[in-house]
Amino acid sequence: MVLCAAAIIPLTRFIAGADAPSPLPTYKARQLCELSDERIDESSGLAASRRYPGYLWTHNDSGDKPRLFLIDQQGQTAATVLLQGASARDWEDMAIAGKGDDAWVYAGDIGDNLSWRPSVVIYRWREPKLDLSKGAVTVTVPCERLVVTYPGGPRDAETLLATAGGELIIVSKSAGASAIFKTPKPFKAGATQKLVQIGSYRFAAQNGFGALTTGGDLSPDGKRLVIRTYTHAYEWKLPEKSPWSSVWQSVPHSFALPPAKQGESICYSEDGSRLFVTSERRPAPLWELAP
Repeated sequence: MVLCAAAIIPLTRFIAGADAPSPLPTYKARQLCELSDERIDESSGLAASRRYPGYLWTHNDSGDKPRLFLIDQQGQTAATVLLQGASARDWEDMAIAGKGDDAWVYAGDIGDNLSWRPSVVIYRWREPKLDLSKGAVTVTVPCERLVVTYPGGPRDAETLLATAGGELIIVSKSAGASAIFKTPKPFKAGATQKLVQIGSYRFAAQNGFGALTTGGDLSPDGKRLVIRTYTHAYEWKLPEKSPWSSVWQSVPHSFALPPAKQGESICYSEDGSRLFVTSERRPAPLWELAP
């Protein structure tokens, strides 16, 4: 069943820290539909397809196969992709970086609720060639694997960001200050890298859930960054020089997200003009956030 709604909700803006003017847009939320595929029962990650503009990729949280679903904005599944040789212990977020057929898709098996995993895994692959006019299809694609470890021991994380140059950013999930880590080198298949901490940020919240980071994305042009919690989103405009060393000291544009039973995903549209969010619990609404 596809449920479409025309309701538009203005999103309340607030500032985490000292108030300051923001060059970023103020968004209005519009529910597009509910995801119709009953296999998508924990939509944990979300990313806008580069090869198929207007479509979105999503995946489930822990307990599912290593698979992703290509969905349209009416909530219908257009394709299912299985990753050959991958496993899905606790997939929490995904990302896409690059343009068109040359874009890389990443899935982060980075969840660690008990903070005991000595290492976590990130997979990447190319979007497969699909004929979307023939109805929903299932395909298997090869993928590459990168193992990462944290300085100072394991961390729980649900936020994965990817740069066009192949560097990856992981934000820890913490009721206190979230630590931000980056791979010291671009993604290399079969390698193991020790993450480097590049900052920390304490996400303001009116309750404990509002401080816990659950997803994020970089805009396709690499100029903006958004991180969400269960209740709010925080968007930064990245500085032109040394963005990762200074962005965490700047004040983000922050706003409440549409209500959801367990909101864990967020992504930019393929042109960077809008944001999309879904929820882990069914029924899973797909919301568009547009200026």
